[in-house]
Amino acid sequence: MPHARQSVRVIPLLAALLVLTGCGSGSSSDEYVSPTHRPAAPPAPQNEKEAVKAAAAAVQRSIDADMAAYTTGDTSSLEDFRTGVSLKNSIAAIKGFADKKYQVSGKVTFELKDGTAESSAWSGTETPFGEAHLTGCVDYTDFVVKDAKGKPVPFRGLMRSLMQQNALWDRVSQSWLVSEGSALGKEC
Repeated sequence: MPHARQSVRVIPLLAALLVLTGCGSGSSSDEYVSPTHRPAAPPAPQNEKEAVKAAAAAVQRSIDADMAAYTTGDTSSLEDFRTGVSLKNSIAAIKGFADKKYQVSGKVTFELKDGTAESSAWSGTETPFGEAHLTGCVDYTDFVVKDAKGKPVPFRGLMRSLMQQNALWDRVSQSWLVSEGSALGKEC
């Protein structure tokens, strides 16, 4: 029985890591890009509202990338969506699921509740509005985990959890990367 109890405790932790750890380049364009003509990269954030909105979209993309990695076991593309602690935690959580042969399905969503942005000095460059601090609701309602035998693993914790997520604008990749996050211990 201790093993079953341990599995029940692991699920909330791993589900939280799915989001806290805050696939490709994000471009699905079929446009031909010649060496002399390249589409313009998206500009750095111009104001706080734009930064918060873009960072919230990046949080959802990072969650979607995690879900894809849980399905395939391949974590190599996560660095396109996460950095630092968030990237390390995400990879560890996905590898933990793979080691236990857990199967994941469904969807996890992030709904922005509030956010701010401030200047950041990251990768040696100052970026106005380049660091976003977001509070949002992470919804695990459709998140399903099954063990190696196909039996559902109980989800313990808040199915709709208030979370703090932080993201940084990376001038090199011209994208937002989720850098860290934490559960606030409140239902939303």
